[in-house]
Amino acid sequence: MRSFRGGFQRWFRLLGMELGALSLLALFWMVWVLPMTAMKSIASSIATGVLVISLFGLPCRAL
Repeated sequence: MRSFRGGFQRWFRLLGMELGALSLLALFWMVWVLPMTAMKSIASSIATGVLVISLFGLPCRAL
């Protein structure tokens, strides 16, 4: 049971790191790419969704 819990925490930590990288990518996307694109509404909704999901990943990183 203990090894299962450690693996679970490791998986959550890995997920948090991935989501942190995605949030940085989404921030870059919103600041740099969006002003140059014509499809602002679709791209901004995707970037905002990724940013919101990455904010939910912050408590997972605390584990």
